[in-house]
Amino acid sequence: MDEIGEFFRIQLTCVSAGSGFHQKLPEKLTDFQKKIVRRMLENPNITYMMLTDDTGKSKEAVRKNIQKLKSMGLVSRIGPDKGGYWQVKLPKENENF
Repeated sequence: MDEIGEFFRIQLTCVSAGSGFHQKLPEKLTDFQKKIVRRMLENPNITYMMLTDDTGKSKEAVRKNIQKLKSMGLVSRIGPDKGGYWQVKLPKENENF
């Protein structure tokens, strides 16, 4: 829940990160990119700095890989840098990435 001026924004997210979760991600992704996507699914409000701390990679490496994920259409940023969130679009089983 976020307070924006006189308004509140409530975001509900339901993600099943069970044992078959990794199978939904395209095989063409690197392990690092899969980790980024998983973190975004777990916490849509995650920041570049949080991803940097979590993965041990540089901010530039995180940025470049997020750009690749965006160009593939897997992730997009909704809203501003501050107060926005990440939207992950997992492909359907028959889609090729």
